[in-house]
Amino acid sequence: KTFVQEFVSSFKSENSEAYPGQPAKNSLGSKYRVVESESTVSVILNLEMYTGGAHGNLFIKTFVYKKNGDRLSIGSFFKPGSNYLAKLSEISKTKLKEKGSEQETWFDEGTDPLSSNFEAFYITEEGDLGIIFQPYQVGPWVIGTPEISINFSEFGDILAK
Repeated sequence: KTFVQEFVSSFKSENSEAYPGQPAKNSLGSKYRVVESESTVSVILNLEMYTGGAHGNLFIKTFVYKKNGDRLSIGSFFKPGSNYLAKLSEISKTKLKEKGSEQETWFDEGTDPLSSNFEAFYITEEGDLGIIFQPYQVGPWVIGTPEISINFSEFGDILAK
């Protein structure tokens, strides 16, 4: 709730007027879905904005909680000090190629081993790690927001107990 209230307030203050020459009004909308696994609840929030131009913008934000209410970060699934971002990067590139995307030139930057590339994550109903890529992160606007699912067993011995 706090995140949405702050996002709306920021959008309003930054977009109080349309850009010169743009007839459309600025707008902000949102959709969400809740995904529940045996031990977690994930909220996936799609924030859709239009401030002029050929199309609107989309930003995906996720919130993942244990059922006891503790919020989880992507790093919390891995052993401290492990190079989990490198493994996430490697697996993500492979999964995107398996999906048949022809955007390999985009993959490298969009799946670099940086935490910012894997912020939009959730736990699937089956208990796997779901990763959602932002628009333009791993391909052009037309491919949308690709999602991949990674079974935690693919991470081997770097998983936290």
